[in-house]
Amino acid sequence: MLAHSIHGRSLGSTRIAFVHGFTQTRQSWDSLLGHLPDTYQFVTIDAPGHGESPSAAIDLDQAVNQVVTTAGSAVYCGYSMGARICLHAALAHPESVIGLVLISGTAGIDDHTERDLRRNADQQLAQHILDIGVNAFVDEWLAQPMFSTLPRDDEDRALRRTNTTSGLANSLITAGTGSQQPLWNRLGELRMPVLIIAGADDLKFAELAERLHRSIPTSQLELIQNAGHVVHYEQPLVVASLLQRWLSSRGFK
Repeated sequence: MLAHSIHGRSLGSTRIAFVHGFTQTRQSWDSLLGHLPDTYQFVTIDAPGHGESPSAAIDLDQAVNQVVTTAGSAVYCGYSMGARICLHAALAHPESVIGLVLISGTAGIDDHTERDLRRNADQQLAQHILDIGVNAFVDEWLAQPMFSTLPRDDEDRALRRTNTTSGLANSLITAGTGSQQPLWNRLGELRMPVLIIAGADDLKFAELAERLHRSIPTSQLELIQNAGHVVHYEQPLVVASLLQRWLSSRGFK
């Protein structure tokens, strides 16, 4: 069982499980949840190696099993790393994933050479985290161009710094994009309703979102204007409203 928090109603409502991105924690969803009605039950989870969840090295399949054991039957909503975890969960445990929301997600790197390069880069970055420590790494991580549209938020930065070097390093090595087997050829297996969200200014992941949409017959695609990679931070009201409408339209009460 992973560290988690439960918000909203406890009985008689749809459960929505939230899985955050790399370097974040379960509290990273608080700004979005503040704009959603408490008619649902929200379960926010510290992904393996993050927050208060164990930092032991486990592979992506083990991480997925732990997330599903923690959340149970729910609509699974993941951002970036969390989107990859939730997508794997939907394919491995379709009986538990009754709906799927992918924010800035991908189904992996399907070019073998590119995946090997990414795996090597992830291993080097993991060692770099161990060398410089969490505080310095978080500053470097958020200085990347993909986060250039993310507003400066000292509280968010402080939350990210509560992670451990070993947890983040293990997460990169065992569950990073480089170690993930691509899932593009399995997306047609998905039968649950799927909502795909990306920031229109995040060109790489907007393109990946369109590819996901083309590959998942049950999906709805939404590209959010004036938003980059962390779209639910940059446009929380827009994303919350979109999520609420989608849940209602798919019969999730």
